[in-house]
Amino acid sequence: MRSVNRYGMISLVFGTAVAVFLGAASIRPGEAACGDFAGFWTKFQAAAKGGAGRPSALARTPIDLRGELDGDAVETIDEAAFDERFDAWLEIDPGLSAEPTTARALILSTSAASAEADLMKGDAEARVGPFTLSCESGRWAIARVYAAAE
Repeated sequence: MRSVNRYGMISLVFGTAVAVFLGAASIRPGEAACGDFAGFWTKFQAAAKGGAGRPSALARTPIDLRGELDGDAVETIDEAAFDERFDAWLEIDPGLSAEPTTARALILSTSAASAEADLMKGDAEARVGPFTLSCESGRWAIARVYAAAE
């Protein structure tokens, strides 16, 4: 059996540390823990179409409903209220175009790959119309909603 000299061991340890660091640096923030954004986006689109069961299954409830202005009151709503208001939130104009549109149209016209590249931009949170999507504890979900109080 060959012995490894001190310098050989240092080189081996250093080389391993560099490889681990470079591998970790290539992972975008949130990617390792967040999992499948495309799968979440597909379910989000199905909910926007209206045929995917309860939309609250995609949210972290209870959820904060924030007003459009910083000074607006924050309302915390449960699953039933979320499901009741979801369609109304989809009709909000996200303000991304000179022409009037809806959050529903934005969601339905954006592929999962485009949403991940353009909306997420490597982050673990993004705003899509009135919805804030985020990844916590390995699960993508609707984390907040910004809409005028009813």
